[in-house]
Amino acid sequence: MKRKDAACADRFISLKVRSVPAVSGTMTVFLGMTVLLVLSLFFSLLEVVHYVSIKKETGMLIDIGMESMMADYCRPMWDEYGVLGIDGGYGGSALNLSKTKERLLGYIGDNVMLSEEATSGHHLFVAADDCEIPTYGLLTDQDGAPFMQ
Repeated sequence: MKRKDAACADRFISLKVRSVPAVSGTMTVFLGMTVLLVLSLFFSLLEVVHYVSIKKETGMLIDIGMESMMADYCRPMWDEYGVLGIDGGYGGSALNLSKTKERLLGYIGDNVMLSEEATSGHHLFVAADDCEIPTYGLLTDQDGAPFMQ
């Protein structure tokens, strides 16, 4: 004859409960290096975006400066000949490239935020220190051949 406890034990499944060890707060070296690698990649990409944005901003400032220079065209020359030309002597008798560069820097500088309060929170601070005019053409070059057509 079976005991009542034994008969009861046949009907139930016995479960063994394992205790879970306490989780330690340490990182493995592999996890630490992986996190470091991912963060360095993220911040490197962020820096690349910053440099590309500065390059685009500088290009826009140069375009604005050049368009402003061409807005100084000589009105009588346009009215008489239909030619957009700027006075390179700025009232003088000879070409003065330093004055032209000074005017170009002035136009670019007008579009750059230079004050402290304007740059607070602005990550694209660009300042125009110098400019270069590598090539230029005069209306009298080649005895004005391009304009005789």
